[in-house]
Amino acid sequence: MKYALALGGGGARGAFEAGVWKKLCEMDKEIEAIAGTSVGAINGAVFLSGICDEEIWKNIRAEDILPGIKEENILSPALLKEYAGQLINGGIDMGPIKKIISRFVSEKNIRSSNTEFGICLYSVKEKRIKQLFKKDIPGGGMIDHITAAASFPVFKNHVVYNEELTDGGIFNNLPADMLIRRGYKNIISVSAGGPGYEKSYFGRGVNIIRIKYKKPIQGVLEFNGDAAARSIEIGKLECGRVFGEYCGEIFFIDSESYLRALQRYGKDLIQETEKAAEIAGVEKYRECLFSELVDELMNKYVQNERLCKEVRRIERYSDQLINGKKSDIFRAANAILYMKSHF
Repeated sequence: MKYALALGGGGARGAFEAGVWKKLCEMDKEIEAIAGTSVGAINGAVFLSGICDEEIWKNIRAEDILPGIKEENILSPALLKEYAGQLINGGIDMGPIKKIISRFVSEKNIRSSNTEFGICLYSVKEKRIKQLFKKDIPGGGMIDHITAAASFPVFKNHVVYNEELTDGGIFNNLPADMLIRRGYKNIISVSAGGPGYEKSYFGRGVNIIRIKYKKPIQGVLEFNGDAAARSIEIGKLECGRVFGEYCGEIFFIDSESYLRALQRYGKDLIQETEKAAEIAGVEKYRECLFSELVDELMNKYVQNERLCKEVRRIERYSDQLINGKKSDIFRAANAILYMKSHF
């Protein structure tokens, strides 16, 4: 089966999309088209250029995007004053971002690829969204158009062939619509959790597979190698879950292990066990067997005063029947008590 890929905006959270792409490649999913907004446009272009996007994200730093900024001086008065002045005068210079795009994006490779490529921008003069595919972009203009598509609102609008263009994410941060209009029927929609408007699309006879960065661990301008590496890993895991390699509401449980647990314990107890493990502080962002999850829960919960207190409270009940609606902490403690006796 062939798929079209829609990539949303999200700044530094674009590392999540790099993880999704890597997992799609590992699963040998055939991608026949890519459309992106903002950082999604950059990622799509890099993917089709044949560059290892994962390593780019792990090595990029805030000072590569915003010269002068480092973690230790990000709130310094002098630097804030400098960037405030740039904002007053039309926005922060896009030069450093264009330099990065020019380094890693190959217009030749994009145009020669059998995979269609499109970007979503906003025309300042025309006051409307512009959605362009490869054939709509003049030769030699690919880098400038991608740079314009990534002109996040704090940056200057980018002038391309005398037309002032900017990031399309404020009005359409996930351009699945341009793929639907193009006739693609199987669309993988990747939301990186960026600011902007994400429309809900339902095309006639269209299958939209949604992958979402549900709880981003980094800010949109938090360009940090360690955070990017974790976002990449989360992207791989979320993609794997959507395509059935992993199951679970909170954790990424091996699907075969999950099905065995489901046959033995049922869905409710598995969900309560996941909630207990989350409260206990078990690491979520990795693949695991259900048995491993329970083992770690048993080791971790004794260090959580809240869970221990609730377990002891339930143990004191003289009647096994407890009526009424129960809280998450109660259900978590109940799962712990059950697993202590039956696992």
